[in-house]
Amino acid sequence: MRSQIGTIAMTMLCAALGCSEPGDRSDPAADPPSKAERRAQVAATVEAARAGTTGAPLAGISAAAFNEALAAFNTDESITDGLGPLFNATSCGHCHTLGGIGGAGVQINRHFGAYVNGIFDPLASEGGDARSLFSLGTFNRGSTLCQVPVEVEPADATVKNVGRLVPPLFGLGLVDAMPDAFFDALAAGEPAAIRGIVKRQPILLPNPADPSQTLFAPRVVRFGWKGALTNLAEFSAAAYNGEMGITNPALRRRQTRT
Repeated sequence: MRSQIGTIAMTMLCAALGCSEPGDRSDPAADPPSKAERRAQVAATVEAARAGTTGAPLAGISAAAFNEALAAFNTDESITDGLGPLFNATSCGHCHTLGGIGGAGVQINRHFGAYVNGIFDPLASEGGDARSLFSLGTFNRGSTLCQVPVEVEPADATVKNVGRLVPPLFGLGLVDAMPDAFFDALAAGEPAAIRGIVKRQPILLPNPADPSQTLFAPRVVRFGWKGALTNLAEFSAAAYNGEMGITNPALRRRQTRT
């Protein structure tokens, strides 16, 4: 249950940090704020977060929902919450801090793998391609004493000690809110010689507030490693799983990519 609450809260926080469409939920007839007003509202939210206060959430997000999501985002998880045994941090807020809570981070997600005949092998059977930075170490699981060492890169890895910085979450709610047709139009507008493919896959965690989302219905992927997740709920579930080792209804086994 804790992992489900955390996943929902992280999704709400991403939506609150500069993301919900003005007037689209509480009052469809309301005039949307101008770009200047929107920028000022986002700036005020970021400055409030930097100062350690929540400030006023954006239109469509209640203060109570924002504060609940912010608290969950900054809550340290423990072994009783499902943390580990391998993890990178004990809360989302430990890493996403630059420019305010929900921003980028200075931490580096470490990855490894190997090239075999010119094809990348994530060495999944050896814990790849992500390398977690911390471990619970020695702990009890019922009557069983468990000892989990900190991950190290295997000897057969030819791609070693590479990584990527923690990305910012600001604005991801807008990305999630865009209809599939928006991404189709982006691809169609590219020159044919370099036109990309709009990737779709089944939804695993539908957003109940979006009637267009149903379980296993195809949706344009827009989050995660090379576009692997269809919405913010799946993105949050993957982050809890990959960064903190916390499983959830969408990811019942620990994954190594987020």
